[in-house]
Amino acid sequence: METLSRRSGTDNDRNIIPPDGFRVADLFAVRLVNMGLVEPSRADVERQMVGLLSGALGRDAVDRWAGRYFAADVEVADPVVWQALGRLHGVDLVDGPGGEYLHDLGQVAEWLADLRGGVS
Repeated sequence: METLSRRSGTDNDRNIIPPDGFRVADLFAVRLVNMGLVEPSRADVERQMVGLLSGALGRDAVDRWAGRYFAADVEVADPVVWQALGRLHGVDLVDGPGGEYLHDLGQVAEWLADLRGGVS
């Protein structure tokens, strides 16, 4: 694979130019893989849910945590983990401007029970 190069001679040297034929999604995946992103375990997902339920983690943080696995196209073998990630990615969505969250904490508690019970 061709390596990525940085623009030179510009004020913004953080812009990375992908090689020909390289998709933007591939660029994000490469960057995430380079950060050491690996398949999450049930325990990893449980920590996120418990943190959200306890108030230790915010909805936006949990959504971003789960969403990065989709963005990086990480292979998740465990269907229970995959379903839980899908549920958490979107946990910060609201029903219109100023609306209620689409998923309340009671639903998150049900998701946690499903995770612990191995339900997908």
